[in-house]
Amino acid sequence: MTANHLSSPPPLNLTNEKYQSQYSAKVYPNGEFTVGYVPKRKNEENPPSRFISSPKSEQVKKVYGTNGITSYGRRSLRNGVYLLKRRYTNKNLGFYTATLPSVSIPFLKKLIANWKDITHRFFQELRREAERLGIEDFDYVYAIEIQEKRSRSAGLPIPHIHWVAPAFMLNSRKFIFSANKIRDIWARTVSHYIGTGFNYEASIDSRLIKKDVERYLSKYISKSSTKNVQDFSNASGIVFASRYWGISKRLQELYLSKIVFDSDKIAKNLVMISSLCLKEAYEYMFEIMVSITPEVELRMGYVGRLTKLGESLIYS
Repeated sequence: MTANHLSSPPPLNLTNEKYQSQYSAKVYPNGEFTVGYVPKRKNEENPPSRFISSPKSEQVKKVYGTNGITSYGRRSLRNGVYLLKRRYTNKNLGFYTATLPSVSIPFLKKLIANWKDITHRFFQELRREAERLGIEDFDYVYAIEIQEKRSRSAGLPIPHIHWVAPAFMLNSRKFIFSANKIRDIWARTVSHYIGTGFNYEASIDSRLIKKDVERYLSKYISKSSTKNVQDFSNASGIVFASRYWGISKRLQELYLSKIVFDSDKIAKNLVMISSLCLKEAYEYMFEIMVSITPEVELRMGYVGRLTKLGESLIYS
């Protein structure tokens, strides 16, 4: 299966007589979408089994979280930030970074080995602190990035955290968390694994982003690619296994509730947009091609992102 970028995408086309099809579409809160045909073979009396019987064999247990951020994670982060902007506006969101202090290689290895737990504990502490301030649902999204320069110097895959969250108390310009408060929580979290006595002055960066915070976070998401993570892991011989992204519970529930599933009407409107080449209706669009035989390739659908005009057209 391949995805080709389209400046003027041609309409969907499925002419193979072995197939009968229906449309299917999914539209996400930020305007991203997938649309295409759901093929169904005609008169297939003996469909292939989902399971393949084979002799039992010893398999190496798979270690999850070693390939960087997934496409599902990227989309979840983009939509999470989009919903944060809708709720709080861009000017009221903060962009934060937590970095490990300068410690010895043995301590770094210990922190890398426990990174998943460190991330969980840190955001748990932030939520608890927010609750003490009267904030019942603290909304945020985070992404893990491998620090390239520091990792090359140490010969280890050294991570740090970027996250986006509301910066101010409701109807106020008072910060929810000062940089010092975040620094204290971060130091307390890390010291659980390596003890105290380290300098955290340069470990926290907090700022307000004047530009689009979604685009700002996206450049860090791209650094958590499979190749980036595996390069440092292979060079050091240390497997860095972690979840590379996260989203607060309420924000995740809101995101999932706003995904629109439609098998016909919206899908046909999306196909209409592509067929008429309404470039004003989408920011970008790619065609999805599937090889049926070496000689036959079918255009099965599109993925892309709608503009406001495009969203209004598909729901009309």
